[in-house]
Amino acid sequence: MPQSQLLSVTFHYVGMPETTFPGIHGLDTFQFREAITNLMTGWSLVSINDIVQALDNKGSLPEKACLISLDDGLRCQYEVALPILDDLNVPGAFFVMGAPYTKQKATTVHQLHSHSSQPRRSVAH
Repeated sequence: MPQSQLLSVTFHYVGMPETTFPGIHGLDTFQFREAITNLMTGWSLVSINDIVQALDNKGSLPEKACLISLDDGLRCQYEVALPILDDLNVPGAFFVMGAPYTKQKATTVHQLHSHSSQPRRSVAH
């Protein structure tokens, strides 16, 4: 029996404009759908439950398995990414940060990203 490959592809900003923060590249709705569709052509998209069952020897993964994950629990993931995954019948794993909800405050990194995506203002001297 061939050994399975497991690829995990993680997304953050979906359906949001490109930011000015170096290294942060959001995907618009079309790009996200296209990325998922492209993955579907060469990989079998699996859920966390599929992976856990395979690890517990209660199932097996396809030869080329891929997990789609979304980090941080951002609103755009719920409002944009989840409907696309549902429409394509693709499982996804959402990893939600608890601190922003319990403390009612955005994380420092997300504050920086939000600030950096705001239009630059000229300051007259």
